[in-house]
Amino acid sequence: MLKLKNITRILTLLLIAIFIISGCSDDTSPVLSEEKLTDDAALKQLIEEDEAYQSFEPAYNEEETMLIVAPKIDATIYPVRVGQRMRLTDVDIAKVIEGDTAFVSVTKYFSGRLFIAASYDEFVRGDSIVIDTLIEKNFETKITRNFKFLKIADTEYAKKNWKLVAISLPEGGTITDGMLSDNIKITRLTITLGTGEEFVVENPNEFYLTRGTKEQIPLLGRFESALLTAEVTSAYEEDDFVTLTYGARKGGLNRSKQRFELISSEFDGAVYHKIYQASYRTHQFPGYFHAIINAIPDQVVTDDSTPVEEHSWGVPYRVN
Repeated sequence: MLKLKNITRILTLLLIAIFIISGCSDDTSPVLSEEKLTDDAALKQLIEEDEAYQSFEPAYNEEETMLIVAPKIDATIYPVRVGQRMRLTDVDIAKVIEGDTAFVSVTKYFSGRLFIAASYDEFVRGDSIVIDTLIEKNFETKITRNFKFLKIADTEYAKKNWKLVAISLPEGGTITDGMLSDNIKITRLTITLGTGEEFVVENPNEFYLTRGTKEQIPLLGRFESALLTAEVTSAYEEDDFVTLTYGARKGGLNRSKQRFELISSEFDGAVYHKIYQASYRTHQFPGYFHAIINAIPDQVVTDDSTPVEEHSWGVPYRVN
């Protein structure tokens, strides 16, 4: 009787072992199928896995009002804090392969909501309670960014055949009937690092930063500062609402926002050419981040009925 129990126990253990081995075998099969992708699917996955690319949306989607703003004397409303919440609605991916090089363009469409925490009455800086209204304005934007890949192998696993070698800067803004608003535009950006190194950008989608061992993405140390000089053309005379959002980790942690200072403005008979500056300081967390520049006309945040117009550029950077 004892021997029978032992035999039963052994058979039970064997069945459990077979079940575990079978389960492990099933778990590995999806991995193999994921590697056997088409070129399109492989390139899309490699883009989505890139840390520099991933760091854009946590900064672009501010989720809530963030910025304390000085009031405008001639404003209908007096903004205290401003922020935007962005929700991804669609993605378009276009690919061109020339020899061993693949060029991929990714356009993301967002449904946005601009939040303006404001007062209808003027207030003195330092007032403990000044917010008496929250204005919400809906808008739609699109952001475009380009990628370059190099074919490094020719295996049955497409994902192993391609290497991401360069990434452009993102650019976009509000859209109406599929077209970007042109009443306000960022036309040139100069990034000056603490080392004196400069990056000058005039067309974000054609300005590529290499990835990999010879990476060109701006590198900053912890608690190091960088200066941004943004040149903007605007249809409006007033000081535009140009802001910088940066430092956002996954989930939006440690996200900061500040306003650019207007340095100069000249009218050429058609539009105003303005120069803005802002400096920002990195925090103690290492990794990849984005600095997002949003240019918005003044009346968008100081008048409760003016629709949103926005032009946005982004700059990836890495903190050691």
